[in-house]
Amino acid sequence: MEPVSLTLASVGALALTEGVKFVYTEASDLIKHWLDSKKAGADPAPVPIEVTLPAAFGGQLQDPKANLAVIAANEDRFESLTGMLALYASGTKPINPADERLLQNLDALRGLLEATLGQRLTLQGEPRPATGTSVVLGTVDIAGSMKSGAAAGVKIDTLAANTEGHAKLGGDLEGGTIFGVWVDTKGKNE
Repeated sequence: MEPVSLTLASVGALALTEGVKFVYTEASDLIKHWLDSKKAGADPAPVPIEVTLPAAFGGQLQDPKANLAVIAANEDRFESLTGMLALYASGTKPINPADERLLQNLDALRGLLEATLGQRLTLQGEPRPATGTSVVLGTVDIAGSMKSGAAAGVKIDTLAANTEGHAKLGGDLEGGTIFGVWVDTKGKNE
C-alpha cells in the first residue's frame, strides 16, 4: 500500500464513504466543467467554483478556484480514476477501509483534486494538514530515458511550507536532471 493511503486507512468507514462520494462527485463535476470549457475554446485559467464539503472533512476550503490547466494536463487520469470509484460512490460496491485498491484510487484522485484546487482535502482523523491548507503539488513522469535537459514536478523560486513534487523516470538517466521540487533562485529579486 502507498504510504499516503495509509493515512486513509486510519479513517472510519463512514468518513471514508463520505470522502469517496465527495471526491467522485467533485472530480466528475470538474471534468464536465473542463470539457464544456474546452468545447467553447475557453482559456484553461483558474475559475472560482462552489464546493460544499461533507462533515467528514476537517477544515474549510478558502476561496476555491479550479485550475483547469491541471485538469487539461491530467484529463485521462481524472477520467480513469473517476471510473474506478464509480461503483463505490454509487453504493454498488461496499466501502471497506481495508480495501487497498480503493484507498490508492481515492488517494490518487484526491491528489489530482488537491492540485486542481491548490488546497488540501483531509478527512477527519487523518494525520495530514487540514482541509484548506494551501499546497503546491506537481508531478513529472517521463516514460523513457532522459538524455539532456531538466524536468521538475514543481519549479518555484521560494520554497513554501506545503510544497510537494514527485518525479518518475521510466528509463535511464543518461544526462540532464530530474527533480520532484526544483527551487530556482536565479534571477529572483534580492
